[in-house]
Amino acid sequence: MSYSVDVTVSKFRMTVENQKAALAALKSAGPKAWKTRWSNGPILDERTGRLDQWLEDCEWIAELDSDYALVRLDREHETLAGNEEAMFGVLAPFVEPGAVIEFLGEDGDRWRYVFDGKTVAVQKGKTNWK
Repeated sequence: MSYSVDVTVSKFRMTVENQKAALAALKSAGPKAWKTRWSNGPILDERTGRLDQWLEDCEWIAELDSDYALVRLDREHETLAGNEEAMFGVLAPFVEPGAVIEFLGEDGDRWRYVFDGKTVAVQKGKTNWK
């Protein structure tokens, strides 16, 4: 059984220069930071020479702007791999301050990852209907 989620907010930015360092950090971190639901992660070949390709192999949709900066992340599937906190922790020093990725779970739970340029914090939210 899986837990469905939607990405409701994705304000993410990482420069091209930082993407190279972030990819090296992910590779060094090992599978705890990039394992997928279906496999142990990306196949280590020429295709994974760019961070956006690496993330796509890990079931993320990585959107680049015209300068090739990473500006948005979304999930390829409606479920999570369970290693998002580890992955975002590795990426955090390379993400521009103020970046946010927010999720809405199938049961109404909300949480987001907030980046300050060095670390990432998990914030939990609640919908309060009045």
